[in-house]
Amino acid sequence: MAIEAQNGSIGVVSEENKGAKFWFKLPYAGTKEGIVSMPKQNNKQNKLQLSKQDKAVLKTYLPAFKAVKIYEITSILTLLSQIDSQSTNIDLWKNAIQDATYQADNKQFEALIEAVNTH
Repeated sequence: MAIEAQNGSIGVVSEENKGAKFWFKLPYAGTKEGIVSMPKQNNKQNKLQLSKQDKAVLKTYLPAFKAVKIYEITSILTLLSQIDSQSTNIDLWKNAIQDATYQADNKQFEALIEAVNTH
């Protein structure tokens, strides 16, 4: 889980007939030097050149990708692991999808999926 991956904790306190309170804690970075920023993305889908064969391979997975939401990281990673990397461009596409997912960049995620549909 994302919270635990950041050395945080998550929990719930529940009282019968009163409801439940969910909580999470993340460690404080303390200083600007302790904060990690993500590198800016180079708009990979513009550099990505999928061949007709690449698109044919990826199109079989499109309904599944269109059904998931950007925050369903485990589902997206599972889908990516099912795609047989038959070319470097498919690998690049998979990496770009993964990057968009980790950055919660829904616009980029959708653009990469749409790139498979274009002729």
